[in-house]
Amino acid sequence: MEMLRDPKAETIGGKQGEALGTRPSVAPRDAASLALIRRVLEYGAWESEIEAIYATAPVGLGLIDKDLRFLRVNQALADINGVSAAEHLGRSIREVIPQAAATLEPLLTEVIASATPAFNRELKTPSASGGEGYFLVSYFPLQSADGRVLAVNTVVQDISERKRQETRLREEHERLEARVAARTRELSVANQHLEAEIARRIEAQKALEEQAAKLRDQAELLDLANDAIFIRKLNGTVCYWNEGAERLYGWTRKEVMHQSLMQFLKTQYPRPLAEIERSLVEDAKWEGELVHTRRDGSTVTVASRWTLWRDQDGNAQGWLQINSDITERKRAEDLLRMLSARLLQTQDEERRRIARELHDSAGQMLVGLDINMVTLQREADKLSRNSSLALSESMALIKELSAELRNISHLLHPPLLDEAGLPAAIRWYVERFSQRSKIFVELQLPDRLGRLPREIETTIFRIVQESLTNVHRHSGSSTAEIHLRLDGERVTVEIADQGKGLLAENYRTYSGVVTPGVGIQGMRERVRQLGGHFDIHSSAKGTRVVATLPWHDVEAKSAD
Repeated sequence: MEMLRDPKAETIGGKQGEALGTRPSVAPRDAASLALIRRVLEYGAWESEIEAIYATAPVGLGLIDKDLRFLRVNQALADINGVSAAEHLGRSIREVIPQAAATLEPLLTEVIASATPAFNRELKTPSASGGEGYFLVSYFPLQSADGRVLAVNTVVQDISERKRQETRLREEHERLEARVAARTRELSVANQHLEAEIARRIEAQKALEEQAAKLRDQAELLDLANDAIFIRKLNGTVCYWNEGAERLYGWTRKEVMHQSLMQFLKTQYPRPLAEIERSLVEDAKWEGELVHTRRDGSTVTVASRWTLWRDQDGNAQGWLQINSDITERKRAEDLLRMLSARLLQTQDEERRRIARELHDSAGQMLVGLDINMVTLQREADKLSRNSSLALSESMALIKELSAELRNISHLLHPPLLDEAGLPAAIRWYVERFSQRSKIFVELQLPDRLGRLPREIETTIFRIVQESLTNVHRHSGSSTAEIHLRLDGERVTVEIADQGKGLLAENYRTYSGVVTPGVGIQGMRERVRQLGGHFDIHSSAKGTRVVATLPWHDVEAKSAD
């Protein structure tokens, strides 16, 4: 494929990589990179995928606001501009690369005003290392739903080496042409046919060299990636294997080329391979987690992204596979789940212990104090009026304290849950809750609900307890509903209200992702540990919490 080049390259002053524009001149790999960026932006890819593109893209990427200030740059663009990524943020083009401002500011202003991209502007600028640098730059307006331009995405590629190669090839070609011309003048008309054949072969060789250089460049870029990247044909054999794959799996490119990966990786798929391949053909892509075996026999978990590979006629030939090692992340997640389970178990045990201590120790102390106060009351006629009044008030306070202590003990761990089972404990709690909160609760329980495993009963009681607390604190609803039902080997509890739903302040944010608060997370974790499902639906019409648990499986595990 012949390279495109605009000889009218603009020259702007400044350090290497100052904010650059491009002319319509782009090699196939550049077009592929730009297409990748545009596709990710158009389809609203996840933040993690955008971060990965910024981190691994072989071109400079940036985001510029309407005031022509840098909002975001990747390390590649920072290296091109000769200024750290942090020093870009919040600064204008004129501040970061003043020598380029006169050329770039009108171009960016036009992109923002017209909401029209500027593709492949080729610019020439002095480089930081001396000499001149050449760059391809494209600008893509980032628009809101109503069409307003919010910012401009920037894609920059350093093509200086390619330009130098073109110059050397051109000079070499000119020298060759001069020699051929000199030789031609010496030859007779009989040699004209031979001269034409030589010229044709020279052009063919040049085209082959350029094509080979392009292929080498593309392969080198893929080898720079940390991820394992390889291409599989439809028959499962490998036709490309990058250095990242060699590092991750241990097999060299020579060992796996034209071989079936099944005999090497022993892939464990999340679902049948035939289903994945059908999905790949239908959607042209697939993502999921796989478990592979390395050369040393150890296993590695990867986040795998597949893209269908088609020929020029649109026929499927195989797929490109990019695998990122997430083994350590999965181990950390497993450890976190184990610690969460232990924390919840310890929390329940501590609640039982405190409840027992409140009842057995503090409760008995209050009983003794009450007996002493009764004894004193018998001598009340010997006390002054003020002392007698204080005695009566103290006895009343002791009774209130005893009642409150008993209530706290029961809330920590109701004895009815152990003695009479889940229905009695829920009825007791709902009655006390309605008395305290003035919220009417409709309770529906199965007619014959026997004893369930202790883990199930405790989890359901805590879900009811936490959900009603949220109704009282956040919903503003005057009513609530609780439905408990048995369906075969599963038990489901549902709590609903007619309030205003969960507000934003009732959620917590981690790494930019909004997640439910600790109470909701605790409910979800309890259910997950028992192999169940937990869902919460909240809107302006109210909130509904649904938890489903397999109680037979839990009972069997408890018996074991």
